[in-house]
Amino acid sequence: MFREPLRSLKTLTKKEVGIVALLFLALVLRFLPLVKEKEKSAAKVAVSGCHSSSNQVECWDSLIATTLKKESLDNAFTVFGDLYESEPNFAASCHGFAHSLGLAAYKDYAAGKDFSLSNKTSYCGYGFYHGFMETLLLSTHNPKKAVDFCNFVGKKLQGQNNDAYGACFHGIGHGTVDGSNPGTWGDPGAVVKPGLEMCEKIAGDDKTQFGPLYRCVTGAYNALEILSANPKYQLSAFRAQPFSFCDEQKEVYKEACYTNMLPALLANDQNNFSKIAETIAGISEVGNSYDIRGSVVMSLFYEFYRVNLNNANFADTGVALCRSLPSLAHFSCIEGLAGGLMKYGSPGKEYVKALALCGDKILDINEKDACYSRLLAILGNWYTASKVVEICNQAPGDYRHYCSEKTS
Repeated sequence: MFREPLRSLKTLTKKEVGIVALLFLALVLRFLPLVKEKEKSAAKVAVSGCHSSSNQVECWDSLIATTLKKESLDNAFTVFGDLYESEPNFAASCHGFAHSLGLAAYKDYAAGKDFSLSNKTSYCGYGFYHGFMETLLLSTHNPKKAVDFCNFVGKKLQGQNNDAYGACFHGIGHGTVDGSNPGTWGDPGAVVKPGLEMCEKIAGDDKTQFGPLYRCVTGAYNALEILSANPKYQLSAFRAQPFSFCDEQKEVYKEACYTNMLPALLANDQNNFSKIAETIAGISEVGNSYDIRGSVVMSLFYEFYRVNLNNANFADTGVALCRSLPSLAHFSCIEGLAGGLMKYGSPGKEYVKALALCGDKILDINEKDACYSRLLAILGNWYTASKVVEICNQAPGDYRHYCSEKTS
């Protein structure tokens, strides 16, 4: 029996062409998830390969860099998420790896290679923008290019991430204070001065607490604190009592200074959060329209989760510590626990543990209010508008009004 030979597409009727097209589409839709799953599996296999490496840090660095080079920035951040989930030691230091990724990404950007941004750049405390801006400024010495990039970030991620623009300006302040002038070593004011002056020059006169100028200034102080840990810069006296330096800063910059000196205090006092809270209580509030001490306490307890990543009793330990503080610091501390879970949480899933904390029966009604007020108000710093609505709807109805509040 002879079979009819296959006809060419040119001889098919319109109806037959339509049927062929539908069949092809069905095949694509059937196998596309399998292809994507295969890609995910390959990424996870690569991540798991670092488990047995004799030098895990080097392995993680290489894996992230290779993914960026051969695939994309977005895929490199996907590897971040996989490493965070599977490697506790990576989770504790992922901000530094995000720095390195920003550095490498700038080189691609400068070379004119395809460069796409997503809200994944918020992973691990926005470290990506720190590394990117440090490299941009070091390479070009052109603040206008830095501002242009931040404007690009703001437009590109509008509606996806409320804080990327501010984080980018933080990166400018961070990148400007590089300690490259030996004549300033030993004088913290001289070391940070170029950064503060640059911020005032390029960030405008917006002196609101979370505007571009404020965020840029936080980056400058952040860089000063980091430099102070290196004996090369002769800042040991400053590092021993950094708040004394902050006391002398411009009134509008004091809170930014205090907050970014917390890593030095944590190092000095071996992560004694109670002792540091006492130091914060000594900050003067004269002449300020907002609660500096409360803001700094909150920032301090952002770090509590980072220090206790492997503590299964994180919530019990943290809440008990908050309750041991003076009443004025109590609720700021609770807010900090919620914010810290977002800052250092599993990439893309930061809100899961934070929502669990706020809903935990260990919290009384006033503590729940403090927790939800912080968590729900900052969701837009990590997620798209639609994702914020989805997460907000998982919170009890009495607290959902906090979702619409603007903060940072």
